[in-house]
Amino acid sequence: MKIYFSFLVLLLSLFLLGCGSNQGDDLSDYNFKQGLAGLELSFLDNSPPEKIYPHSDFRIVMELINLGAYDIDNGEISILGLEERYFLVYPLSQSFDEMLGRSLVNPGGDQQFLEFSGTALDLFENAEEYKANFFIKVSYDTEIEFGDTICINPNLYGVYDSGCEIEKKSYRGQGGYLAVTELEEIISPGSGVEFRLIVENKGPGEVGEVILGRAELGGEPLECHFPRAEGDQRRIDFTEQEQKITAICRKSFISGQNSYTTTLAVDFKYEYELVEQKELLMVR
Repeated sequence: MKIYFSFLVLLLSLFLLGCGSNQGDDLSDYNFKQGLAGLELSFLDNSPPEKIYPHSDFRIVMELINLGAYDIDNGEISILGLEERYFLVYPLSQSFDEMLGRSLVNPGGDQQFLEFSGTALDLFENAEEYKANFFIKVSYDTEIEFGDTICINPNLYGVYDSGCEIEKKSYRGQGGYLAVTELEEIISPGSGVEFRLIVENKGPGEVGEVILGRAELGGEPLECHFPRAEGDQRRIDFTEQEQKITAICRKSFISGQNSYTTTLAVDFKYEYELVEQKELLMVR
């Protein structure tokens, strides 16, 4: 009986060890730099309260979670649109620390809490309640890293080349709110290769300035620019009406005569702003 019990314990231990190993392998293989994600904002329960009474103090506590795959810098959060005759809030703006993005060592992303102190003043005479609509604005700097394995075919007329084929590609995001959504490759005999990347804002807020960072083809530098940019063509401002632009990267010489695969990598730094409408309710 003791031998049988010991055998069961051994089997259970091996099973649990195997399960733990699989979970670790799954996490180590997970690509955080995919899809669409970024900073998310919420209020803690009862902060602010559902009902606020005249001449009382209250707190507004905001929880920030970076669900994107990239670090956030230069973060700032502001409260806008409150009428001071009803509510006083201090401070109206706060900066917050750098927040690391999701990764193997930090799969949940960084989390922070910001607290604002509030005071309710008074209602109009004979008024039973007052609803105050206001806005929370969050702004920060972050980035995305685009990378893929692509086909290069120096010989456009090599119809019977048994290697790879050039194709137009589409993507669902690289783990941020800004995303490369399309890639088109154009090869011209004697002129090298050109890549046209469609870069879009796919998040709930607005993109501000975008800056081209590292750009490489097979580990070698690429020349990239925004054709619609003014002045420095590695920088461009998104507008409220236009949250989609084209970036062009070129390499004037490509080696070889047959098709082959290699890596394309382009990084983008960008400003992001998110505005959410909230409400305070004061009752008598």
